[in-house]
Amino acid sequence: MYKATNDTTILEKASHLTDEWASAMDADGYFYYSRKPQFPHYIYEKTVCGLVDMYAYGGKKSAISYLERITAWAELPLQPDGHTFYYSD
Repeated sequence: MYKATNDTTILEKASHLTDEWASAMDADGYFYYSRKPQFPHYIYEKTVCGLVDMYAYGGKKSAISYLERITAWAELPLQPDGHTFYYSD
């Protein structure tokens, strides 16, 4: 929305929300709202899109480091065949 309107209030709010979301992320990059989320691949994909948009359209450089963190975590548990391996708690 910011890119279409140039409304900096929108960008500031999106930037703040992105940083607050990242502050809730686990140290290993786990970012889901629960330990066994429904549709983890879908949630991951939508989160990736949001972070890429924040970087590309909002100029938020930290979005790339957030993306790197969640991707580093996702490489093992999110399998390409749609299965998910969860770490044992």
